[in-house]
Amino acid sequence: MSKMLKRIIFIWIVLVILIGGIFYLFNIHSLKQSENQLENDLSFEERKQSALLETVDQIDHDGMAMEELRAKIPEHLEEDNVIRMINNASSSTNSVIQTYNYDDQQTIPINELFEQSSFTEEVDVLTMQINGYTQSEEQLVRFISELENGDRLLQVTQLQYSQNNDDEVNFQLSFSVFAYSM
Repeated sequence: MSKMLKRIIFIWIVLVILIGGIFYLFNIHSLKQSENQLENDLSFEERKQSALLETVDQIDHDGMAMEELRAKIPEHLEEDNVIRMINNASSSTNSVIQTYNYDDQQTIPINELFEQSSFTEEVDVLTMQINGYTQSEEQLVRFISELENGDRLLQVTQLQYSQNNDDEVNFQLSFSVFAYSM
């Protein structure tokens, strides 16, 4: 082979490599970038769909929770049943209630209590304050949990407590109970 033929073959090889590289840069590389972008978009859409499904599930759950709350609102305040509920919670947690105070009774629309509520009924709200003591903070937590998980809808609005030297916990608890307005 002559030198000229070797140069021509070398130039053709370089030209083929350059053309292949340019083809790769313009076509294959851009296709890979497109593929990566589409994969990212798909991943984003999948995350968005799962978040939307969770939101729908939460809305259904909130609707059920609202119905459960409505079922816990009796038709009358029945203050003696509230006292009975407090006494049951105190006896099951070895807590002592020293005083019961009725602070306020008012009638308000239910949608003021629950922001996402579309119900238009009015409810009577009885606000009470109780003072007492228990043997430990854990028993105080159990006492409040017993009240909140009772048959009636109860909302704790304020809690103040202090622990004595003998580990006894004195507390002052304010809460509201609800009944449908008649």
